[in-house]
Amino acid sequence: MSSTKSKVLCYGGIAIESIFKLPYQPKPGIAHIICEEHYRLGGGAANVAEWLGSWAIPTRISGYVIGYDHYGDLVWKFLSAFPSIDLKFLKRDRAIRTLIARSIPFPDGNTYLFCSDFASAKFTSPEPEMLEDIQFLEISFYYRNPRGNDASVEIARIAKTKGIKIVAMDIVSSDHETLPLADIIINSAASIIEQHPDVNIFEHSKVLQSISNSIMITTDGSQEINAIDHDGTHYSLLPPKVQVTDSTGAGDSFRAGIIYGHIKGWPLAQSLKWAAAVAALQVQRNYSQDQSAPINEIAEIANQLEVHQVS
Repeated sequence: MSSTKSKVLCYGGIAIESIFKLPYQPKPGIAHIICEEHYRLGGGAANVAEWLGSWAIPTRISGYVIGYDHYGDLVWKFLSAFPSIDLKFLKRDRAIRTLIARSIPFPDGNTYLFCSDFASAKFTSPEPEMLEDIQFLEISFYYRNPRGNDASVEIARIAKTKGIKIVAMDIVSSDHETLPLADIIINSAASIIEQHPDVNIFEHSKVLQSISNSIMITTDGSQEINAIDHDGTHYSLLPPKVQVTDSTGAGDSFRAGIIYGHIKGWPLAQSLKWAAAVAALQVQRNYSQDQSAPINEIAEIANQLEVHQVS
C-alpha cells in the first residue's frame, strides 16, 4: 500500500474479469469446450488504476465494495502488486460477493462481455477524506446503472468544492448533472449512439463542450479520435493500426493515458498521442494481461503519431 500522497482517485468499477478462450465462435445447440480461462482486473476504476500504478503514479482507488472471497482476494492481489496504489479506501465486506465479468474474445478482437449484478453493486459512500491530497478524480458513467452513476455524481460534487480536476467517461447528454463540473470528458462514439442514435457525433460533442467548457474527447475504436480544447480548438488523431487481441479496456487505458499527460503538464496534443499509444498496446495484450507495456515502448509509438489541428 502506497504511503505517498496520492495524485489520482479512481472511483467506480472494481471487479474481476474471467476470459474464456474457445476453439470456435459460439453456435446455438453446440457444446462449447473452454480451452483456456484467464483472470484479470475488471471495472473502469481498476483498469485505470492499474495503468497509473504501472507508471508509479500515486493513485487511490475506491468505489465498488469487494468481498472476502476468491475473487476479492484476486482483486487485492492484483492491485497490491503496484506500490504506488493506495488501497485504504478499497472496502471489503464479508456479506458481499465480488463482482465478476465474463468475456469471450474472438479472433477479430471483438468480445462478448457478460456482467452480472453490476447495476446492484454496493459502493463505498463518497466521503471528503477520499479526496485528501488528490489532484485528479477519475469517474465513469454507464447507461442503465443509476446507482453507480449517482455515486459518481456525488463524488464529483465533493471534488469540485475542493478544486480537484475531474476526468469523466461517457457524459453524453446535455442535461447531465456532471457536465458543468468535469474538466476533461472522454466519450465513446458507441455510447453517444446508444443514447442518441440520430445525432451527428461531432456536432453533438461541440454542443456538450460549449456547455461544459471542458476538454471534450471522442473516441471511436480504430477510427479517428476528435478532441476539442478548452478554447474550442479542434484536434484529430488517427490511432495506430494494430492487430487486436482483445478490445476490452481500450477506453480505460486511453483515459489513464490522458490523465498521465495532464499530470506531466503536457499540451492536449501530446497527451492525445500518449493515450492513443497506450490504448493500442492495451488491445494487443495477452488475455491474462499480466504485464503492461513499459514507458519507453509507449513513447516510441506515441512519437510516430501525428495530431492535426482542424480548427
